[in-house]
Amino acid sequence: MKVTLHPPRFALIALILLFITFTTAAQEIASFSSVQNNGCSGTINSNVNITTTGICRGTGITSVGGPYYTSNGWAWDLDATNYLEWSITPNAGYQINLTSITLNYFKGNNGPGRAELQIDYGLGFTTINDDPVNTNTDDVNTVDISTLTEINTPITFRLFAYRAAQSTGEFTIKEIPSEANKGVIINGNVELIPCPTITTWDGTSWDNGTPTLA
Repeated sequence: MKVTLHPPRFALIALILLFITFTTAAQEIASFSSVQNNGCSGTINSNVNITTTGICRGTGITSVGGPYYTSNGWAWDLDATNYLEWSITPNAGYQINLTSITLNYFKGNNGPGRAELQIDYGLGFTTINDDPVNTNTDDVNTVDISTLTEINTPITFRLFAYRAAQSTGEFTIKEIPSEANKGVIINGNVELIPCPTITTWDGTSWDNGTPTLA
């Protein structure tokens, strides 16, 4: 039997396929402010199915005035209290697939010369990037985190800065070029947690695969 798709019906199917592609493709799921704040920075944008906590300072560093999110109090060695922290948490019933994170930062003349980015999603903090920091100029870094998928727990990032010549040296989260007031952008997608596969025993066999019993 020959089936003919009429233009309106074909257009509807194409629109549905486009919507599915768009909603599952990697996109910005959260971004955080580069604007100076004595406390935590604000969240610029976030997916409706997650909650966020803006960039906050560890107890070892303090706020510095200026247009951007700047801090001092850094040390030569990596210090457990000298970090910037932000987090994203999926709402109940949802999971996060990460793809990348982009940050822009720089240091003052005596500021920390290296920055180490760590992540924790329930298994403890692990390092995902460690590199030099530019002096008084943009240092945009995009880190591939596409192996981190199907996460349904809070995800916390910590950015440690170290190798500071003096404790008065400054480290700044700055606006990413062409991204108004955004100093950190997390890309990925947020999706419903798939329903578990149901299999039934009919007395002699399972109808949809053999289950794994906990």
